[in-house]
Amino acid sequence: HTPDALTGAVLAEAEAFFAGYDAVWTVIFADRYMPHGEALFSERRYSPRWHSPLMVLDDLRLAPGEPPAFQPGVVRASTPEHLDDIIRVLRDAFGTSSTISRRVVRDEHLTDPAAGVWHYLAYNGRTATACAMVALHASAMATVWNVGTRPFYRRRGVATAIMHAIQGDLHAAGLEACALLSSDEGVALYERLGYRTLAQVY
Repeated sequence: HTPDALTGAVLAEAEAFFAGYDAVWTVIFADRYMPHGEALFSERRYSPRWHSPLMVLDDLRLAPGEPPAFQPGVVRASTPEHLDDIIRVLRDAFGTSSTISRRVVRDEHLTDPAAGVWHYLAYNGRTATACAMVALHASAMATVWNVGTRPFYRRRGVATAIMHAIQGDLHAAGLEACALLSSDEGVALYERLGYRTLAQVY
């Protein structure tokens, strides 16, 4: 949809729908593509919950910079045990419950190529230290989600190592670009890897 498709009437229809289920709901928009979004939502008494930079790497052929000094073993998840490790990392990195994590870390991601989802893990010996998820899109574009590192292993280059592995695999698979939502703390890492900020997503 174009940015002007989201009108007060559309929001009213959505609000009525979700009210029927007594559900909390969220609207997500990017300021660059919907500059009037903040005013529109404020008028309807929405309040901001979070915002993140939307970053993109336009060319996966770009050299990803120097490898990190700390070299964890990075693997693409291929077993149910890997998925269990990802859920443990998500719990420690984001405080996410296993119930929530199982919505995005599913067995069919390992067995169904059409799912278009890859999961990655970094290990220190047998200990899973960090994870990330990649969604593949028909437009030769990928998006990266849930890049998380357990607190003890942060600032050691673990996330950088996972991103190196992801970018290499995406390039080998013929994808052309990759996008992600960054935390404020992650912007410097992704900029070193060649990403640029497109917009703020609210």
